[in-house]
Amino acid sequence: MKTMISDDVREELDLAITKMTQNYLDQLEGMEPHNFYIFFQDEVDRPMLEFMMEYSKHNVNRASTYLGVNPLDLIAKLKRHNLL
Repeated sequence: MKTMISDDVREELDLAITKMTQNYLDQLEGMEPHNFYIFFQDEVDRPMLEFMMEYSKHNVNRASTYLGVNPLDLIAKLKRHNLL
């Protein structure tokens, strides 16, 4: 399934991710990053999950369809972020 995202939106998202990554690395002040992917995923997941649950009127099945994930996996993510 092809995503329907404009080049402008994709570029804006790319810039935001790049800026966030650079800010995080700058805060390390020369220390090596560890588990950055997990850290980043958690930082992105929480607001996205909050938004999608509101957008779906808190319907887990609908939100899981919008996100393209298994409902049980979504429930686990919601619990991990204390959103359920």
